[in-house]
Amino acid sequence: MAVSYLYLSKPYPALAACAKALQLSNSESVINAAHDALSVLDACEEELVGYEWLRRLLLIGAAGRFHASRALSELQLLALPEAPIAPPVTILAGGCRADDDACFVVFRPLVIEAFRTYTGTIISGGTPIGVSSMAGDVQEAFPESIHAIGYVPRGVTNTPLDHRYNEIRLTPNSDFSAMEVIQYWCDLVASGVSPSQVTVLGIDGGPISASEYKVALALGASVALLEGSGREAKKLRHNRRWRASRGLVCIPVDSYIIEEFVKPHPQQLDTAERERLARVIHDAYRERERGVTPADDPSMAPWDELPSYLKHSNRAQADRIFEKVERIGYTVERRTGGSAAPITDFTRDELTVMAQMEHGRWVVERLNGGWMPGSGRDVRHKISPYFVPWRALPEYVKNKERKMVRTIPTLLDAIGLQVG
Repeated sequence: MAVSYLYLSKPYPALAACAKALQLSNSESVINAAHDALSVLDACEEELVGYEWLRRLLLIGAAGRFHASRALSELQLLALPEAPIAPPVTILAGGCRADDDACFVVFRPLVIEAFRTYTGTIISGGTPIGVSSMAGDVQEAFPESIHAIGYVPRGVTNTPLDHRYNEIRLTPNSDFSAMEVIQYWCDLVASGVSPSQVTVLGIDGGPISASEYKVALALGASVALLEGSGREAKKLRHNRRWRASRGLVCIPVDSYIIEEFVKPHPQQLDTAERERLARVIHDAYRERERGVTPADDPSMAPWDELPSYLKHSNRAQADRIFEKVERIGYTVERRTGGSAAPITDFTRDELTVMAQMEHGRWVVERLNGGWMPGSGRDVRHKISPYFVPWRALPEYVKNKERKMVRTIPTLLDAIGLQVG
């Protein structure tokens, strides 16, 4: 299909078909065979717009998904000569037309705030328009922790550059196209960045943005489209070939939810201690929910009978305790005989901050697990009415979240830790 679209002078559908084929492929040999088959068109390269996109995408897939050494060697020759890119990486993708700015009035401050605790690389379009300008905003707001890289065609002279970016990397093109997308993936994989270390945050967008979303999904990166996005982001959500892709979610426009999606969350304890804390968290939940949540609800089962996704959820909560406590200015410490008196209570404002963080964690976790928003809670069909920004939650749900984080000192005490 991809080759047929090339012959029909439809390069973007060709790239989408190639990306879908890459997503469905399960071995390096399949990718190599496709690359060899495409190579017979070498003589037609100049006439077939998009040929080079496909050729490079297959190399990126072979190296990025299947760690093929030959493909990696070729990508290292195709990568731009600038310094290697360091993970984690977030790609800000979406609308960059002059008339797109109006739709970002709500998105912009929340996206900027979401990167407050992020340390890493942001990639975008390098211009002061639309989504690309938001990357400049983030760089300007957090210059010590963000390294923004913009990809711009060398031949573009009628569009200004956003000089707030740390780097503007020039591609050998006369105008913006999917080649900028292909080039930054060449640079990423050649730098040793795994697609699993890359997140894509998408808002609106046209054909180039659609390519960003589809290529990222094909390589195994995580893609989040902001609720309310239109154009290609909206089309992707309803495209039967892509909407069920692993790694694709649509998230509410909430800074804590966006932060949860883009930011890495490393394991904070050794495996045995983490497991102990996860069990303590689950036991505390069962005690708190007894008489409130039905006894046959999967979340009320004893630990040994708990579904694996709920065990994972409790482990993630254990890791996030450190982040929550640090966000409000405290630390988690090992309790010793000479330890200072622990912090055992929090103010309402502190509880609200940590509760918002927990809500963000829960939303992203459930959406990644295939849950969907709906009018009522249905565990069997994975439906919940609470996939909304914090401000839209009922007050009783907010209070439930506050009660949960209020128990953090007690949970830590059970495994010999304390808030200090």
